Amino acid sequence: MSDAERWDAKWKMAQGPGEPSAFFESALPGLLARLRKTPGARALDVAAGLGRHALPLARAGIQVDAAEISGVAAGRLSQAAGREALPIRLLRCDLSNLAQSREALGINRYGLILDFFYLERPLFPVLARAARPGATLLVETRLSPGEPGSPGNPKGYWLAPGELARLLRRDWRLLELHEEGRADGALARAIARRR
Repeated sequence: MSDAERWDAKWKMAQGPGEPSAFFESALPGLLARLRKTPGARALDVAAGLGRHALPLARAGIQVDAAEISGVAAGRLSQAAGREALPIRLLRCDLSNLAQSREALGINRYGLILDFFYLERPLFPVLARAARPGATLLVETRLSPGEPGSPGNPKGYWLAPGELARLLRRDWRLLELHEEGRADGALARAIARRR
């Protein structure tokens, strides 16, 4: 089963986009204020799914590009955006294909990039290239108790402690970094600014 088919199966079962992340909601007022000061600033929602973050941004008047591999999710998000006449543009792409990602995302395009629970380590430089200087990046993803390849993280699907800071160091200035455990697992969260 391809990644697109796997995600299509997941999104067919979903009832709706779900609630925005509490981390996103707490950062949203500051993000909106910053974006509104930059004429033509767009946001990118990486692996947007059904739009739990793209929809609130668009409702606030922000132009959003929603990158998504699943045709099911893209179709449902497009319908939701159409019903409300929201400024959301769907980018159907496989973000694990870096050549396709570079082409789809472009250069110096975004004032805000959201990456929630999509971990593709080689994508971080592509996101930096797609961001305008001074753009903001919000990342929230799972945190593992061990390094990629260790028994606690055998396939490297989760970040190791301290890894997010290392991944962002070259292109981004960290404004906030939190690594913490919760009842449903440990999370890494960051807000960074494009150098």
